[in-house]
Amino acid sequence: MEATGEVRDQFLTMLIRTQKSVHGWRGILKDLLSQIESSGTIKAEILVRKYRNAGTKKGKVAWVTYKEDKIVSDFIDKLARFKIHFKGTNKQAAEFVLRFSLAQLGHDWEQSILMIWEFLGNGRQLSLKSLNVEMKNFDYMKIFAF
Repeated sequence: MEATGEVRDQFLTMLIRTQKSVHGWRGILKDLLSQIESSGTIKAEILVRKYRNAGTKKGKVAWVTYKEDKIVSDFIDKLARFKIHFKGTNKQAAEFVLRFSLAQLGHDWEQSILMIWEFLGNGRQLSLKSLNVEMKNFDYMKIFAF
């Protein structure tokens, strides 16, 4: 991953938030995979510029029907108001991006966001190492088994 400090934090937060986009939520995932395929890395600054205002709707959306849906929706809105720091290396950040993307494309998209919400609690910092350990539970096909 080509990013440090605040840009990396913005990118990771934005990646989570774009999953509430009303239209085009797959766009960032497609661009992310395209970057990895073409250059072997994630150029976070380019993606932050492109998706900063990705149409992530605030407030209640149509898919909010259960308690967990409301928690996820409210958490994504909260991420727009607070700066979150992702503690760890760029390698850990890249692993998180790939594991999170896999979860978003699978059937556990909401559960992976709930897990991040639980890890954050009332804090403002997340450990990428801890998130990656937990994200392994969302890799049912063992795609990233190593």
